[in-house]
Amino acid sequence: SEKSPERGHCGGSVGRMVACGQSHTLLLLWCDEVFGWGDNSIGQLGVGGGDDKEQRTEVAEPIKVESMCGRRISLLACGACHSLFLSSSGIVWASGANSRGQLGLSFLSPRELSARQLPPPPQRDKREEEEEARVTFIACGSHHSVLLLGDSSLCCCGDNSRGQLGIPAVSCEDKLRTVEMWKGRRGGGGGGG
Repeated sequence: SEKSPERGHCGGSVGRMVACGQSHTLLLLWCDEVFGWGDNSIGQLGVGGGDDKEQRTEVAEPIKVESMCGRRISLLACGACHSLFLSSSGIVWASGANSRGQLGLSFLSPRELSARQLPPPPQRDKREEEEEARVTFIACGSHHSVLLLGDSSLCCCGDNSRGQLGIPAVSCEDKLRTVEMWKGRRGGGGGGG
């Protein structure tokens, strides 16, 4: 049986951020370790799933997400049944459901069994600086994912049945696509005013 993190685990490290999906939860500790619990029936915790015979589909206590060890994860995001993990170097990993293209990995399968690295965001002709192409923030809706790049561009994938990707005339987008309205736009973020 898997153990939950004990007090003092990882040199006394405590939670840095938490993300919740429909029935799963991820926790990032200050020591850069990721733990997950809840539903893992399609690998949304990043620790395998589906056909993996060793995989637990219901995880009642936190388990370490070994696939993220050593990757210096800085942000987590959860959709209904998928998860995104962002490293401090701007690399994104995705796990869980991909039935609507929400992992940005094409329609390889409606089920991804473990965390996979996303391809780099679409390149723009005028993007000169590597920092501008770097992913700086991630977010998930129920069945879609959005990446914010260093130049304030937005890239998205997944369910677009209600226009949630900001791109017209497609019900699902299975690869990362730049939202034209925000392409290369610089500027302030938001936040209520």
